[in-house]
Amino acid sequence: MPKSSTDIVTLAGIKKAARELGPLIKETPVVGLYPTISSRYLPKNSEFIFKCEIFQHAGSFKARLALLAIGRMSAEQKRRGVVAASAGNHGVGVAFAGNRFGVSVKIFMPRSAQNARVELAKFYGAEIIYCSDIFEAFARAVECQKSEERVFIHPFEGEAQALANGTIALEILKQVPKFDYLVVPVGGGGLIAGMSAAIKESGSRAKIIGVEPKGAPSLWRSFRSGKPEALSKVATIADSLAPPRALPFSFALARRFVDEIVLVDDDLIVKAQYLLFHELKVALEPAGATAFAGLMGPLCRKLSGKRIVSLLCGSNIDCEAFVTQLDKGQKLLNRG
Repeated sequence: MPKSSTDIVTLAGIKKAARELGPLIKETPVVGLYPTISSRYLPKNSEFIFKCEIFQHAGSFKARLALLAIGRMSAEQKRRGVVAASAGNHGVGVAFAGNRFGVSVKIFMPRSAQNARVELAKFYGAEIIYCSDIFEAFARAVECQKSEERVFIHPFEGEAQALANGTIALEILKQVPKFDYLVVPVGGGGLIAGMSAAIKESGSRAKIIGVEPKGAPSLWRSFRSGKPEALSKVATIADSLAPPRALPFSFALARRFVDEIVLVDDDLIVKAQYLLFHELKVALEPAGATAFAGLMGPLCRKLSGKRIVSLLCGSNIDCEAFVTQLDKGQKLLNRG
């Protein structure tokens, strides 16, 4: 009988991954928030601490899983190269890791991918192949895996993905020994699956909540049906959190360890971008601000009086897009 993800992803395995990644990654900082303008929008009498994976190599947590996956490949696999499908951050992370190990990288990206991410992936040496949407990107990446015998590095599904993401949680546990809630942005579920496994297996009693865009609710639907769900379409400004489906490995892990998934709309996400820029002076892409949007919306009352750790996970965004989103967020907040 094959082992389940909950048997494979152990605290010991996550600690081993952390040792492997140690010389390759940054231990990203945590910062506290002492809100001014944001006070009226957030849980009352709560303490807010942010884990800043925006300062990781390649601008997001994705570098961790790519470095771990490629680092564990055989010499022959490295010679053949890797392939990925991505709307941006995963592709950038894989490109960075490929550059670090001297491995050929092909990234299939939807044409809608932001230019800042495309150019950064190219800077690290990746070959970019454009597709009509993320569905075609995944299909063509799998075809490339077979035809060129490259290793397909999935953005969220698999052992290396969960173990690498769990290393973020290990850092949090060291930096913030006691907290009540961990709030994490959700796309396919690999990030929250790995982080929640590390938190819960360490013995922490903290509750773990995922925040997912309403326009791409694959994990939210999966939690309700009890099985991984596919989406017929995705429609959200947070394109880094919009995979076409949930998958068994990460779903099983998340279902065991995650306490709740909530949804936020795009208007709330751009409001969060504006407030984070105003309060912390950080430029976050929509996906990176999604957990904060959850604190402003569906979690605002529930988390009053709590010590909350939240993840800021991605900062790769075009200047023009960021200015547009910031302006929209400010206008929406001003309307009340």
